[in-house]
Amino acid sequence: MERFISKLFSFVFSTTILLLLYPLNAEDIKGSISFTNTGLDSNWDFIPVENSSFQRYEEGERELLIHVNKISLGFNIGARKLNAKRATYPKDIDTSINHTIKTIGLKFSDTENIAISFKEQAIGDQLFDCYQRGSLVIGQCSEADIKITTTIEKYNQLDGAIILLQGKSSTKALHYLKEVTNKYIDFFGIGYKQQTVSSNWLTPLEEIRSSVILDSTINGERVGDVITDILEDLPPRRDWLTHVFSINLRKEFLMRQSKLYLDNQLLYGLRSSYDGIKQHNKSFNNIIESGLIYRADRFDISFFFRHYQRFHLWRDDLYYSRRSAKYFDEMFGEIGGKIKFSF
Repeated sequence: MERFISKLFSFVFSTTILLLLYPLNAEDIKGSISFTNTGLDSNWDFIPVENSSFQRYEEGERELLIHVNKISLGFNIGARKLNAKRATYPKDIDTSINHTIKTIGLKFSDTENIAISFKEQAIGDQLFDCYQRGSLVIGQCSEADIKITTTIEKYNQLDGAIILLQGKSSTKALHYLKEVTNKYIDFFGIGYKQQTVSSNWLTPLEEIRSSVILDSTINGERVGDVITDILEDLPPRRDWLTHVFSINLRKEFLMRQSKLYLDNQLLYGLRSSYDGIKQHNKSFNNIIESGLIYRADRFDISFFFRHYQRFHLWRDDLYYSRRSAKYFDEMFGEIGGKIKFSF
């Protein structure tokens, strides 16, 4: 399967380059620039979110699209930030992710096109000064039951923290879209993407070998069991793959200078080569987006609401681990706006 997808990507890319070599007229070149922002705040009661730990989520994207004859080239950059607060350590978690997306599209006819995209992501370093299991707190915070210090040089970059988390991912995606225009839907699409996730972490807890410490009991908790649980919470260091298949249905309702739309995306995913503790997430996620697009000359102004049946399950695996797995099965929502200028 992976070899077939790789060959298909190569074929579409090569075909695109050849088509770009054809002579061009000025009227053959069109494009657009767009700015999109989405977000969630815990004070917004009108957005359905099952997890009370989420405090704030925001995402911003900037995209340039160039259309040359039947070819489309796209470049997208963006950043996401998620803040969560918990009753146990780590109590305050800030996650930031930056991405770039390069897209090549080929239009077969007035109603059909196919696109491939290459996405690179990197998660900002996460430092935790304490970690808690049950009633036992380990780390450097004032409430720590066990203080951890080390003179090993490689841990100097922790700067007093107990755990450093790092991660990045690479995604290849293929998507086919067809305009069908009937009573029930206007667009139908199918897609496949493969995400490779690379995680790394650093903690001096790995260095604790003394049976005196590991067999100690503090606050009713065996220290060795707590350390094992903490290490199993962290994402595996070995790269893993996420395979996601998607079906898209979209219906538009045209008005004078605007249109309403309803977009439904069904995702089916699975993980391979995942060395972490197995979590029993659902295989499916359903994402529904509804919005209004207002057109003013060359500008399109959009407002939308996006509902996730199960958070970002199969949308993005970069911040997946045993610690975060339970959130991937919880409902999530966000609102957003977009401005697009066409030229």
